[in-house]
Formats: sequence, C-alpha cells, structure tokens
Amino acid sequence: MVQYKLFLLVMLSVLFTATVKGQAFLDVSGFLKIIGESQKQYRFSLLEEKVAGEVDPSNINFNHFYMDDSAGRRLVRPYTLSREAMELNELGWEAMMLEEPDSALVFYQEVLDIYPVFSPAITGMGQAWEQKGDKTKAIIYFRRAIEVNPIDYVAHWSLGRIYQKAGNSDSALHFLLQAMIFNRNITEIRRDIQKAIAPVGKNFNDWNFTPQYLLKEVDGNIDISYNAAWMGYAVCQAVWNYEPGFASSRNITGDIGMYRERECLSCLLTSMQGDKAETAKDEALKWFKVALQEKMTLEFILFEIVLPDKPDMAYFLDESRMSRMKEYIMKTRVQKAE
Repeated sequence: MVQYKLFLLVMLSVLFTATVKGQAFLDVSGFLKIIGESQKQYRFSLLEEKVAGEVDPSNINFNHFYMDDSAGRRLVRPYTLSREAMELNELGWEAMMLEEPDSALVFYQEVLDIYPVFSPAITGMGQAWEQKGDKTKAIIYFRRAIEVNPIDYVAHWSLGRIYQKAGNSDSALHFLLQAMIFNRNITEIRRDIQKAIAPVGKNFNDWNFTPQYLLKEVDGNIDISYNAAWMGYAVCQAVWNYEPGFASSRNITGDIGMYRERECLSCLLTSMQGDKAETAKDEALKWFKVALQEKMTLEFILFEIVLPDKPDMAYFLDESRMSRMKEYIMKTRVQKAE
C-alpha cells in the first residue's frame, strides 16, 4: 500500500510537467490526417442520444491513512493499530451510532491512550462532544485531528458542518471544500456545501465532466460517434486509443495521461468554436470555457478528470494547489440564487 501511495506521489509530481520533445500539440487537422493515412478504417457518425455521466460512489478515499512529511517529503502511510486498539475504535463508532456519546468518549480515549495521534479517534472524540451538545470542545478536537493529520477528510467535513450550523458560511466553506477535494465522489458533502451558502443567497450547482462521444472497435475498424461540439476531443481520443504506435511516437517526458488530456482538450476547444450552438447547451463545455478564461485549465483537469478516477491524488496537493482548487470550485459551481 505504501508503494502505491509513493507511486501516486510520483505521478502527481510529473502531472504538471508533461512535455513532448520538439513537438507542439497536434490540432484537429493533424489527427484527421493521421486517421486518413491509417491502415485502420475510422467511421464517423453523430451521437443518437446523450452520453450519461454518473459518479461512482464506491470510488472514495477511506480515512485509514495519514500524511507523513518527517523525511522532508510528503508520504501517505496506512495506520497500523493493534487488535485491541482496532476493537476499541470500533466500539466507539458503534456507541456513536447508538447515540451514546459518553461511552464513545471512553472508548476513543482508550484508543488515544495507546495511539495519541490516531486522527480518526481524535475526530471521533469531536463527534461525540458535538453529539453531547458541546460545540466548543468538538471544534477543538476536529482542529487537533487536522493538525496531526491534514488529510483526515472526516475532520474537515465535521468541522465544516459545525460552522455551517453556526451560520459561519466562510469557515464552513473552507473546510467543506477541503473535504470535497479529498473525496471528490461523496455527494453528501455537496449537500452540506449547499446548506452553508444558501443563507447568503447562493446555490451550489454541481455537474460532471461527461465527454459526449463513444468509441468502438469493430473487426479492427474504429467507430467514432460524437456530439458536433465534441468532435475534436473524440478524434484525438480515438487516435490515442487505437492508432498503433502513436503514443510511443510522441516521445513524451512526464505523465502521458496528463499530456493526452491537455492535447485532447486543445482539440475540443477547436470543435467548440466550430459549433457554438451545441457548446452553449453543454454544461461541461460552458465551465471549461470559464476555466480557460480564468487560466485554470490544470484545476479543471485535476478536479473534473483526474480526481473522479483517482481520488488518492488529492492527498498530494500542496497548500497553494489546494487553494487554487477551492477557487476553481467556487467559480464553476457557486452562483447567486435566482
């Protein structure tokens, strides 16, 4: 598991620096030229119906890890507890489910007597005090959990909800957005964000990046179906997916997946400009244009494409990048209530 987390860190470190030696992005005409000269047959058609996009609620980060930067670099490690501590922690959780916060406090404290920096137990203490009605103590424990483990998304979420209930929208948003970035696919966090901003006359309008195209290989040939505004993105992805030797011919240094997305989004921009009517009707394309205008293309790729598929990547966002991500979410999802 540690090796996997280190792999994610390496991926993130090259995510922002993928380049192609001596080459610029291919444009739509360049991809169409490759298709025209290919030994494969590419067949084009318009989509008959909209491609439905759904969030995978099972693809989430579990609160079993902590950030270790003691060696001068950010490492994510799994918590390793004794059997006794694991059982005590489970008893604390069960007591909370039974609305017995006094018992929960006893169990969580016993865990902390063994492992003082086990953030899920510290967060559990905060939740127990909140259930008892003592918000001041709850906040102290939630902040302590974040201090010892900045990637404890439950602590961020819980603290955000306390501030939301207290009517402190700014503080609530700070922690709820952090929790959302750490766990992109948990829909309940979005509902709490809506509760936080509703009193100040704003709505949280969420959406998913769902490219409107389909690729299918039939007897060695490639069928490409697309919405007209997505044509450039579709042909780019088709060549990357199916054209023999194309990827290796690009001589990419860095993260090939990030480069591919950047190149295909560049082609998407071309077809968007060619079909403004379809572009205006597509929610994802509307906000992609905003991301371009605000110079937030990288945040767009991370939040809309990378994190839904690999939520672990959020663990390695530094404070500056996390701040940019929050700003991006606010610009693309928070609007004045009508």
